[in-house]
Amino acid sequence: MPTRRFGHPEHRIVDAIGRYHFLTIRQIMRVLGYRSGTKRTIEKRLSWLAAHEYLLGTPGYSQGAGLPPTIYRLGKQGRDYLEGQLPLRRRFRPSDVWKREHLAHVLGLNDVLIAAERLALESQEAIWLADMQHDHLLQERPFRVTLPYGQSVSVVPDGWLDFRFPRLDKPPLRECYWVEYDRGTERQDAFQEKIRRIMALALAPDAYEARFGTNLLTVAIVTLPEQQAELRRNMLLAWIRDEAQRVGGVREDLFFVTTVDAAVLSPTDVFSSPVWATPFSGERLPLIEVPEGGA
Repeated sequence: MPTRRFGHPEHRIVDAIGRYHFLTIRQIMRVLGYRSGTKRTIEKRLSWLAAHEYLLGTPGYSQGAGLPPTIYRLGKQGRDYLEGQLPLRRRFRPSDVWKREHLAHVLGLNDVLIAAERLALESQEAIWLADMQHDHLLQERPFRVTLPYGQSVSVVPDGWLDFRFPRLDKPPLRECYWVEYDRGTERQDAFQEKIRRIMALALAPDAYEARFGTNLLTVAIVTLPEQQAELRRNMLLAWIRDEAQRVGGVREDLFFVTTVDAAVLSPTDVFSSPVWATPFSGERLPLIEVPEGGA
């Protein structure tokens, strides 16, 4: 039997985990476009990568019957391999313990970001994902904003997406999204505090423009499609509306909220179907539409 070596398939897996920080095998297969019939092959590659310290596997949390999924992150060899290829966060210690709530939030956020990456890859060049930035790196450089009553505070997106829409004989159009992932656990005061800080950044966007090279900003909030999901979405919309009216001067189309399962739906259904709502309109809209005259 030939000895397994580190090749292109292993590179793709390590690169994906470097970009998303924590992934299950299901997510690895989805982001890399593997068919369900290849799961056993991917399991073998993951086992080899873990045995050679490219990856570390941590037992996740069971969602019901059956074994909990393994959650993979970079090991020492994986970090050394990606050094200089990707921006990497500080080294995690093998003994680090990740709370259930943190892992659930990161994995849920990753489902949304993976859907964004797949949307571009499956669009036949109609959409480009020029940049995707993850919470785990964004946390290292929080934005500082000043609230209306003078307090200086920090604010960080869960994710940031920079889409381009190529056009014939014209520069591509650009749309940028500040992503927030809501698991339905934040109370009204905490949620509105985050919204207040995002509004402060949108109203004084110098730091945002300096970081991302644009003032284009739309906030996309994804909340879990569980029981009473419609109630939660309507609550979030009402809390945003109340805060916008209190602050004043905020664009009515700055915030979009949806209730979708990005791990189950197709990328097109997540982003380009009419499942998004704004605080000041009862109409359901797509978040992303390919402009006319696109590629």
